[in-house]
Amino acid sequence: METEELQRILKSGGIEPVKTFELSKGLESAYRKHRIAVILGTVSSASKIANVCKKISTLASKLTKFVDQHSDESDMVIQILLSELGIDTGEMTLVLRRLDEAASEACAFLREPTTNIDGEDSLALEDLADASPEDPADTSFEDAVRDAVANAVLALSLTPRRGKKETTKTRLFLDLRDLFVSLGGTRAIGSGGPLYRFISACVGSIEEISMPEPEPFRILMIQALKRRRHS
Repeated sequence: METEELQRILKSGGIEPVKTFELSKGLESAYRKHRIAVILGTVSSASKIANVCKKISTLASKLTKFVDQHSDESDMVIQILLSELGIDTGEMTLVLRRLDEAASEACAFLREPTTNIDGEDSLALEDLADASPEDPADTSFEDAVRDAVANAVLALSLTPRRGKKETTKTRLFLDLRDLFVSLGGTRAIGSGGPLYRFISACVGSIEEISMPEPEPFRILMIQALKRRRHS
């Protein structure tokens, strides 16, 4: 998003224009979460996805063992051949282990009979998705692995389980409200105030999102926040 557009959004919510970078990162995270949630609304139940994750974990574990068994000096020719194809067996083993762990955790997470999908776990997963590499010298390969695993687990955290689930639109509104507050905006909901103008400006480019009128929006947010507090 262009700087001018980001500054326009900040201005609509009465926020300092110097927060463009924070806004850009926050919108990227909120939009990604929304896209994942929309996609998940068209796929299978959580139990079926959990079974797929279990199969992924099992296959990744088998592949890891296979690579480990063929990584000694007697099989150097395999490593050399794969290296010529742009594959490092050490990195590949690391990826497979991460995939195994992530898929296994996702499977357990989806099978857990908890009803809270908007509480601490979701926030922790969002932090994971937004985490930056500890070592700035990490390769783009490692960055891609980290992003892929984080996004996969984040997506699974949004998968419908038992209990009430917010609509994708309401969830996006809540995420944008959290972003608004983190940027220095007021916590007051109001009717047609800074929060309403800020979120309206943020979702203006998303075709499938239609903003409610100010008063219905205020009621929607109050009820959603109440459900979040009591979840």
